[in-house]
Amino acid sequence: PVLKTNVNFFENVMSRFARRGCIGCHDAQNPDGGLQLEGTPQQVYDSIIANGVVDTGDYRASTIYTKPNAYFADVNHGGPKQIANEEDDFALYLGGWIYEGALFVDPGPMSLQTNLYPLFSNNSLGCQGCHGNDGGLTLYGDAAGLYTELVTDGRVVANQPYNSSLVQKAFDNYPDVNHNGGKKAVYDYYKEYNMISTWIFEGAQD
Repeated sequence: PVLKTNVNFFENVMSRFARRGCIGCHDAQNPDGGLQLEGTPQQVYDSIIANGVVDTGDYRASTIYTKPNAYFADVNHGGPKQIANEEDDFALYLGGWIYEGALFVDPGPMSLQTNLYPLFSNNSLGCQGCHGNDGGLTLYGDAAGLYTELVTDGRVVANQPYNSSLVQKAFDNYPDVNHNGGKKAVYDYYKEYNMISTWIFEGAQD
């Protein structure tokens, strides 16, 4: 296969773990086999390295590549094989990242003002149709007001996006929590999902 080059762990690898459903088993609360694929980029990277699932430079010897890859049918994986073959987009990015040395560049902390506020003020997620000025959660106003709505009023639990109604109600990887306005597919809205959940994992600071 022609592997991808200049692969960014945060943008190209973490996103595919979420989109393919890997965090359904390897989440922050119940990391299957100790492998946690949900959290801040640093937490996820540290978990991958600590679990020894990457053989740096040799992607075909790395179980994080072979276990979920259907091409390696003889390599057991407790969950489904999320990668169809070695030409799969996921395989090309994951393999390329490992081949290039499994490097990590810290993208820096998420900011309410810089990263999250624009998601809601610009209506990137389409939430303002219901959450305008009609009572309940209001997503108009300034960043300080948004912080009050989300954190002070308890819709966000610092360090725990999986216990935060903002995340549970907005995204489809929490199917047991109802939301009258529907849910966004993590597959299509991974960038937004990751910004919000990472900000919460980092402590939901203002």
